[in-house]
Amino acid sequence: MSISLMRITAGAVSLLFAASSLGAGERAAETAVVEDVQPPAAVHDIESVTFDALACAVATLERSETEVSEHDAQLIAKTLYGECRSCTKVQQAAVAWCILNRTDYYGMSVEAVVTSPGQFAGYSESNPVDDALYEIAADVLRRHALESEGAVEVGRVLPRDYLWFSGDGYENHFRNAYIDGERWDWSLPNPYYEAA
Repeated sequence: MSISLMRITAGAVSLLFAASSLGAGERAAETAVVEDVQPPAAVHDIESVTFDALACAVATLERSETEVSEHDAQLIAKTLYGECRSCTKVQQAAVAWCILNRTDYYGMSVEAVVTSPGQFAGYSESNPVDDALYEIAADVLRRHALESEGAVEVGRVLPRDYLWFSGDGYENHFRNAYIDGERWDWSLPNPYYEAA
């Protein structure tokens, strides 16, 4: 794996990431360098992006000023509890992205999306806010916020046009149409380093 350089603009912060070569099977993020600069609007220079650069970006973003709504994170975590608590992290993240895809598509709030009748059967106000599910919800909200500000390659695991899914008791299957849509094949990079 060659050295990769990725520059993402998020608000007034320009982040530079360098990911160096790793041994076989190793999954570790390199140290990120954060520069306080005022970049021009919508600057996105990407020479190449590796899994390690993406992981580095996520680690840095968690320390950045990107704020997420605690209320939205709790709503998504409660939905994940009912929809996919026994699934892998990437599958849980896909449900969170599906929620946010709907907020973008319909122009609705997270609360309106998860509480809409007949939509997210797994959501219940009485569901607990599990710490691990809250972390996934907050992580996806951070990525979505950065993407909304114009950042690219934020670690999206579900394309924007996938608004629907159904479960078989073991996992959820995502579609890009309500009836007879294409089923998602998990072909985007997995920032959670586990099997889909």
